[in-house]
Amino acid sequence: MFSFLSLKDIIWLHSLCIIEFGWDRRFILSVKLMNDPVTGYPAAGALPQNTDGYGGVKLQVLDDREPVFRVDSLSVSNLNLTNSLISGKWDLRFIVKNPTKEMAIFYNDIAAAVFYDDASLSDTTVPPLFQVDTTQTARQVSFATAGAYMDNQAFDKMNKERSQKGAIGFNVRIVAGFRVSSGVYWNRMRTFVMVYCKDLSVGVGSNNSSGTLLGGARQCQVEL
Repeated sequence: MFSFLSLKDIIWLHSLCIIEFGWDRRFILSVKLMNDPVTGYPAAGALPQNTDGYGGVKLQVLDDREPVFRVDSLSVSNLNLTNSLISGKWDLRFIVKNPTKEMAIFYNDIAAAVFYDDASLSDTTVPPLFQVDTTQTARQVSFATAGAYMDNQAFDKMNKERSQKGAIGFNVRIVAGFRVSSGVYWNRMRTFVMVYCKDLSVGVGSNNSSGTLLGGARQCQVEL
């Protein structure tokens, strides 16, 4: 366990990884007090708890490349917009890729949500996933909402976009806890990855209640 590390300690550890192991790793440092929530968690429900049992600086070592998240497809069906109320079903398929050959990654407490601008429309949880070197894993996720209220400004903007463009741009956010392993040893300290998949334009005009993603697969922004 590394806690309350000084800058000198961090520089020494980074040098040790390069000199002794030939690794040029990214040090992921985050300050979290015990049971503090994770900023940006997409779901409307309770946030995952920090179960490490201590406060201070947490350190994990990951490859210099970030995990890759990509939206392969997004469709909407049974979409209904009436009197500031929205109903519909969204089906999302996304891909997660481990970018490194040396480390395995385990994701758990995965949650995903679909938004219009910053208005949350629906959220759900996703099964955990484990990835060894350069593994690519697909996940299929469904969201549904029935008669959810939207504020008038967001509702009017969505209707206007739909009528003018014949499409609606949705956003998807994913958050997950993850741990890494470079062999038989798993780092017990968990951190979180935030994923932002923006401007996913779905072709669903005013005369249609269903549509699919326009423009093909989209790479997502990843923040560690």
